[in-house]
Amino acid sequence: MKKTLQFRRKRPFVMVDYAVVMSGQLSVYELAVYLVLCAYADSREGTCFPSYQTIASKAGCSRRKAIDAVARLESLGLIRKEVYRLIAAGALPAVRAGRGYRILKAALVEWLGAGETCG
Repeated sequence: MKKTLQFRRKRPFVMVDYAVVMSGQLSVYELAVYLVLCAYADSREGTCFPSYQTIASKAGCSRRKAIDAVARLESLGLIRKEVYRLIAAGALPAVRAGRGYRILKAALVEWLGAGETCG
């Protein structure tokens, strides 16, 4: 039986900065989680909304490792966790609340140092 992959994106690949992969500053779990977040991220704004369980299963680690890796990536300034609330017609309480992530491109350049990024 042959399986086919369906891509919801315009491009069937993930853009990750070369210097992040080659820096050696991230553990294997942090790198895997970063890759998963980049894979889910919107190409315009760099936002995504996977759960910790989804991140963990795609990165091949435990949920606890995924949580720790996200915290480390956030402390390094590579990503930012964002809490969101969708409010119906401007009235409280929130209809839906959750956690999202944003890949921080500007912080990436600062973290890696000038001239090390690859386009």
